[in-house]
Amino acid sequence: MRRQSLQQTRQSLPRDDPPIDPRLIYSVQSFPPSSLASASHHTDPPLAQLSPKPEDEGRSTASAPSAVLRLSTRNRMPYFRYFGPTAIMPGLKQMVVKVRPKQHGSGQTTSDQHTVDASPTQASTTSPPIPEARTPMEIPLYDASAMAPSPLLTHLCQLFFLHLGCSFPFLQRDRFMRDLEEKQVDAILVDAVCALAARFSTDSMLMGHDAQPPDYGQAFAQRAKAAIPDAFPCPSVAVVQAALLLAYDEFGASRDSGLWMYLGISIRMAQDLGMQTLQGLRYEGRNGPTPNSIIPDSPGHTSHRESAPSASPQQTAQEQEQRAVERERLDTFWSIFFLDRVISSGTGRPVTLRDRDIEISFPSLDEVDPVSCWPSPYPALIRIIHLYGRVTDLLNRIRDATDITGDLQKQLGQLEDRLTLIYQNLSPKLHFNAVNFQQYVKINQGTNFLLLHCWFHTLIVLLHQPTLLKTLEGTPQSLSINSRELSMSSAKTVSDILAFTELIDVRSGLGNPFTRYVDNSCVMLPSNVLPVPIKSIPFSNFHLPRIILS
Repeated sequence: MRRQSLQQTRQSLPRDDPPIDPRLIYSVQSFPPSSLASASHHTDPPLAQLSPKPEDEGRSTASAPSAVLRLSTRNRMPYFRYFGPTAIMPGLKQMVVKVRPKQHGSGQTTSDQHTVDASPTQASTTSPPIPEARTPMEIPLYDASAMAPSPLLTHLCQLFFLHLGCSFPFLQRDRFMRDLEEKQVDAILVDAVCALAARFSTDSMLMGHDAQPPDYGQAFAQRAKAAIPDAFPCPSVAVVQAALLLAYDEFGASRDSGLWMYLGISIRMAQDLGMQTLQGLRYEGRNGPTPNSIIPDSPGHTSHRESAPSASPQQTAQEQEQRAVERERLDTFWSIFFLDRVISSGTGRPVTLRDRDIEISFPSLDEVDPVSCWPSPYPALIRIIHLYGRVTDLLNRIRDATDITGDLQKQLGQLEDRLTLIYQNLSPKLHFNAVNFQQYVKINQGTNFLLLHCWFHTLIVLLHQPTLLKTLEGTPQSLSINSRELSMSSAKTVSDILAFTELIDVRSGLGNPFTRYVDNSCVMLPSNVLPVPIKSIPFSNFHLPRIILS
């Protein structure tokens, strides 16, 4: 019926009308479960019946008096996005897509604006469109010619490692900058790096009229996005990395759907390359526990300490290069793994990378920084995020009171025990205090050190938040008698850590968007759990989606 209506509508349009380009803006409308259930069992009415009356033009769909959604057949179309129990705003959300003509010379897409209505009775609003990005011809091109890279490209890559480097351990600064000068880096990866780093730059070439920092690198991002489909027939680790960076860029530009989609591309391509398997690995990723080997009620695994592989003086240059290639491949996978767990929790959806499919071992907890010899916070962060994914997968299965069983409570309790043991077994240098934090800031690992502690306490909140595990009758099902106090304590700790970060090194809080994500997740504890409001860190210039910060 819809296809026939679409065909009738197309035939009724004048032939000299310009084609509609799929450049989209949407607003979001929440629906109660009852209305969603009824909507899912009805056939969509013909588009002719959805056309707004003249007096309804300019009025939001949420404020229309009729229960029937009135949309212009030429520039609007509804669809739904699903968010599960652990999401910031659970449930199906209706997205009203507005189609607008393509602007000449613009490479931007506005398909994923973020404004969310709190209820269906509130007026829908749309965010201002993304400022027009510079066309790819106006920015420097990285190619295989004998000419040195543009100073702007070099400047942006240096900024990337200064502000974001530790969040992406698969890119090592010295090696990357050397390869950049020697024209050994894939152009798509250079563009993705520059797209992320541009928001921290003050170069006049990037700062257009009234442009905001997240828009500075849009020309680089658009060029990288345009190159991704060409890589589908011949995937590579560099394209996987570029897609992952573009996912972060989408999130930083307030397009959370883009984050989900580009992460999906990165995951699919990584699986296509077998990055989760031991195939092709000779030296790295073979020692230590794997995600699938972790058994929550087996304390022997928790106390097990594995040794980080070290390079012996007898290694040949060829072996050292092979180890570096394997390490980059593994670090790329674990970076994807991290984002998969985080965004699956934020959207309330199952994780994509399943534990049972991952053959490679976790990064070693004994891994140290090569210069300072301090323990790296990244391996411990990955262990905590792994447990976070398991917890959210359990919670996202809850649909009614019968799902909250004694077995579920037991599994959550076992995961909490394992989480506590991991945290207790950390090196004293990884404990959060002023001296340790300053040291990690000094070696450019402040962001990962911060995330390690924030995600630990966020997971404690998730395990013990009473309203998350309540039955349909409204009776809270707490994990323990101390759940309320533990939730309060961990939420307050996250807020205190981030407030302390503002005083010591604000860059550590800006180097990864999920430092603000966990803060706002904890702030959303209801008033009956927190007797006093938690101080929220002011919105700063990483420019997170307002869906999270509203």
